[in-house]
Amino acid sequence: MLTTTLFLCTQAWSALTTPLAPSNDSIMEILALPEANRLAVAKARGPAIYEELRTLANDPDRSLQTRWKALIIMAQSDPDRALKDLQAASRSKEWFIKNAALMAMQLTHPTEARTMAKTLLTDKALIVRSAAVKVLEASLAHEERQVLWTELQQPYNFHKGKSLWVRPQILNALAEKPESTDLKGFVAALHEKEPQMHVAALIAIEKITGRKFGSKKSTMGQKRNLALDFVAKGSGVY
Repeated sequence: MLTTTLFLCTQAWSALTTPLAPSNDSIMEILALPEANRLAVAKARGPAIYEELRTLANDPDRSLQTRWKALIIMAQSDPDRALKDLQAASRSKEWFIKNAALMAMQLTHPTEARTMAKTLLTDKALIVRSAAVKVLEASLAHEERQVLWTELQQPYNFHKGKSLWVRPQILNALAEKPESTDLKGFVAALHEKEPQMHVAALIAIEKITGRKFGSKKSTMGQKRNLALDFVAKGSGVY
């Protein structure tokens, strides 16, 4: 009798402490799970979950967070099937769907994500343009560098004559591994009045020229002047 009682107690305790698997008719339970568990549980539901997630991602009556999560998990649950759906989502009128599509593409199809990012660099939404730069910045080919230099000067990356945050972001990406042919662009950035453009430009010029301008005690303004003076006298750029 004691053994039976202990067994029943153990079973009851196990039932109380074991997390319940989401029911087949509650996809919202899956999306509410921690990110680390979400995909595994979704995949356990089988192929049918893909259509459910796609429907949810495209439902305008659902919240931004729900649709975002649904699109990401949809792509991860079946990457090959998701390719065309993500390309379509990147043309959405809603900025967060385009952002989610780009993130999902980067997770599932990194090469295609770079192609998508180059298209979204000119998107109307600043946050989408910024996300596109982030996708590209990890490894910039020469052609992509030229695209970013062009984007740096686009009117939509300014507001009332001042840089939007994507411009310093672009310059930082370009300064990570600067090419000698970039010198003129970095010098132009160093000539700008906005201080947030100067740090990346100075770092890039130091990398290209192999020189260090100023000391630890020098102000940014002093370093900037030294760099501009050196380039103007020594490189023929100005």
